[in-house]
Amino acid sequence: MRKPLIGVVGLVALWGVDARAEEVEAPGPDGSASATTELSDEELLEMAEAIEIFDERPDKPFDRDTQVRMTGEELAARGATDLGSALALIPEVTVRDAGRGGFNVDIRGGRKGAVSILVDGVSVSDPYYGTFDVSTIPITDIVQIRVSPTPKSPIDGIGGPGGVIEVITRDAIGPQVVIARLTGDSLPTFGVAGTARVALAKHLALRISASGTAGARDMELPNNASIGEARRASTGSARIEYRKGDRRVVADGFLDDRHYIAPPSDTNKAGSILMIDRETTLRLSSKVDDKIGKLQLQAQGWAHSLDRRSRLFSDATLETQSQLEDLSA
Repeated sequence: MRKPLIGVVGLVALWGVDARAEEVEAPGPDGSASATTELSDEELLEMAEAIEIFDERPDKPFDRDTQVRMTGEELAARGATDLGSALALIPEVTVRDAGRGGFNVDIRGGRKGAVSILVDGVSVSDPYYGTFDVSTIPITDIVQIRVSPTPKSPIDGIGGPGGVIEVITRDAIGPQVVIARLTGDSLPTFGVAGTARVALAKHLALRISASGTAGARDMELPNNASIGEARRASTGSARIEYRKGDRRVVADGFLDDRHYIAPPSDTNKAGSILMIDRETTLRLSSKVDDKIGKLQLQAQGWAHSLDRRSRLFSDATLETQSQLEDLSA
């Protein structure tokens, strides 16, 4: 029964096309074969269909083919203030506070160490604890967030077994722009972020970004006491980019320094308080993209440095220090 039915449908479709063709070719009341041949170019232009073209980030030879989940404009419209609040808007992604500060990101059950976070192709996970403070990337820098639930990133090779989150930041090449955001809440927490880019030459441009956060949220302790988080953080980054045709050379620098008290455990009867006295992160990266005929070439290198000084106190007054940890990588 299937084949005769297909034949009938095909016959009806062909007949409809022929009927329309005959109707168009039929002469009009004035005997002319086609009325459109008598119209001027201006009249034909008015009859043409309008096609809207929206300005978007141009694809580069090595853009990822993972699914774009959020753009910078969508995140700003929904009130996201940094990468952490942006990732929380994606249904299959969960952002959790880490015990030693920072955040862990899960994708569909893939937990700490199973999810790789790449910022412009650079892995940003903590080399010691596998965490990454997603609040270090301001919303003014983010252009796209891509999520791959599979363990392999198409361009950057093997990732975590739970999935890969790729964050693409704003290019230096483009129209001159200045973006700034000021945020605050009743915890209280205050933050400011800004991004600016400017052309240095015909094919050379610079982008600089900076953000700062201060917080005094009170955190409850098991003995009906509280302690302020004493959070302060400052972040700065710069990108210089050369682009001519398919050739692209990029150099990035990132510096973050922060101080805070980690949220205490609700079941910690000893009342130990962990203070991250100083945490400094430095990243340098460079990338070269080029396209020669059908051959695409890419070279990338980066260096990641982390210095963290942690102090453990046995009392909420932060007078009795019981342990000191100084890490460098």
